[in-house]
Amino acid sequence: MLDGVAPRTAEIPLYSTVEAEPVDTAGLDAAYWVRNLRQEVRFGPAVERLIADGFGFFVECAAHPVLSMSIQETAGADAPVTTVGSLRRDDGGARRFLTSLAEAHVAGARIDWAPQFPGARTVDLPKYAFQRERYWLEAPPAEHGAQRPGGAAASGADERFWSAVENADLDRLAAELGVSGEPLKALVPALADWRRGQREQDTIDSSRYVISLAPGHPPGRHADRHLAAGRAHHSRERPVG
Repeated sequence: MLDGVAPRTAEIPLYSTVEAEPVDTAGLDAAYWVRNLRQEVRFGPAVERLIADGFGFFVECAAHPVLSMSIQETAGADAPVTTVGSLRRDDGGARRFLTSLAEAHVAGARIDWAPQFPGARTVDLPKYAFQRERYWLEAPPAEHGAQRPGGAAASGADERFWSAVENADLDRLAAELGVSGEPLKALVPALADWRRGQREQDTIDSSRYVISLAPGHPPGRHADRHLAAGRAHHSRERPVG
């Protein structure tokens, strides 16, 4: 029945787990297959040789992947190696096969999708993922100079005063106020604590948003009221918790 059947040289290189190197498939005679049965399986050395020769993408064509993990372990965590299966136990239909093709595609393999999607064509990716538009109301630009707790710009005298308070510089503070430093010893720590607490509260308030109704006139529609969310600027505005 097999008379006249003989191996021939393959177009795709074959790395043998008997020899742990590429072999000419024309030499896969009966003696080779006897060695295949009797000798140890040199799977690890064959994988190492494949990686050394520049191969880094392995597809396990089987009813269920059992060697993929061994390939990854042989390659090591730092090796740029990818392994994918084809089918799985109890999941051997076309959907599973196409999923495996998609996994290979995502990993960088070049897949010919034309047989599966006749007449389909490739299109450019949409640009919205890289041209985002913000819808939060932006806070008004801050004025130059330090800010008072209420949000107004501070003068140079204010800056010098609060700098002296925060640094507990009694002499400089006394010079600014035109008084002796002795009465300020008990007052300065309290002022510094108040200033620190006010800064923290301002930071918290700046991250809150308020809900308010404002008249709007959208194009092509009648005047209406619209709900807007923006940063809180006044203590009387109700923050969104």
